[in-house]
Amino acid sequence: MSVTWKTAVIRRKKQSYYGRVEELVYFANLKEQYEIVIHHYIQQGEAKKALEVLQKSSVSDELQYKFAPELIMLDAYETVEAWMASKNLNPRRLITAMMRYSSEPHAKNETHEVIKYLEFCVHQLHNEDPGIHNLLLSLYAKQEDDSALLRFLQCKFGKGRENGPEFFYDPKYALRLCLKEKRSRACVHIYSMMSMHEEAVALALQIDPELAMAEADKVEDDEDLRKKLWLMIAKHVVKQEKGAKRENIRKAIAFLKETDGLLKIEDILPFFPDFALIDDFKVSKLVLSSKHTNALSWANKVAIPLLLFCSIPFVQEAICSSLEDYNKQIEQLKEEMNDATRGADNIRNDISALTQRYAVIDREEECGVRSSLD
Repeated sequence: MSVTWKTAVIRRKKQSYYGRVEELVYFANLKEQYEIVIHHYIQQGEAKKALEVLQKSSVSDELQYKFAPELIMLDAYETVEAWMASKNLNPRRLITAMMRYSSEPHAKNETHEVIKYLEFCVHQLHNEDPGIHNLLLSLYAKQEDDSALLRFLQCKFGKGRENGPEFFYDPKYALRLCLKEKRSRACVHIYSMMSMHEEAVALALQIDPELAMAEADKVEDDEDLRKKLWLMIAKHVVKQEKGAKRENIRKAIAFLKETDGLLKIEDILPFFPDFALIDDFKVSKLVLSSKHTNALSWANKVAIPLLLFCSIPFVQEAICSSLEDYNKQIEQLKEEMNDATRGADNIRNDISALTQRYAVIDREEECGVRSSLD
């Protein structure tokens, strides 16, 4: 009489006392009761043997998902290698196991195995699941080096697809996460990606002015916004505390060249301090009577800033350059006005000539209109 599987399970405890567990495992394999076999290997800490059982074609993928949390905790490297070798797994159903493993204190420095599998899903399997992309982004954000995070944010996974997204992670979630982890450069990129250019430039100025300039240059279809962003950068350059004031002014003047003519010297004059030391002489603001409101306004906005800085050579150069630009514009307008005047004169002469135009007709000549009617 054959021994039923139920009877074998009942006898398991008795057999264990006699050291015959291996026979029971062998018998379970024969009966294709793989769940018991895998559970036994996990209890014994033999993750590799459990994974070998899971690799069998006759084993259901459901067992992969069921034992994934325990296996990755037992041996992350072997488990991830097994996942990567399996072709029918749904990575989304492994997210819980990966998140549980990544949250463990002992796994803080070992999340690279989870990252390796997620990168495999994203780059090799071209997985588009937002959950996979969000989890990978969160693990990148927790690393000390943010280079991998920046590369991930800049990668356009959906490029080439018609009417498809360029990325599959949630940008709002990414922004909250990067702000929490203080990944400033990543935040600048996300702000820019979400068309929040003012926030991007403001944050970039706290990191690197060059980064802020690059962000300001990304705005091409809105001239007013682009100028506003460059003014934010100019204000930061003028008011920064590092270095001597004269050196800061020099940098501010040199900064004008970076804007390709978008900003003029008069645009940044309001950002200079109320007084400055010029060759050991201090020029202060003029105190005008409140009765002279127009004069006070003009002095504050134009005259005094010019008095403050016009004796500095490199400021003189910038002012002269600005005046030369205005002079060129004036000359161009004059030329256009002269062309218009000459055109008007020509039209008047033509009209005058038409008023004096005449023709001589012989009295014997027949009417051309009448002859054509006849």
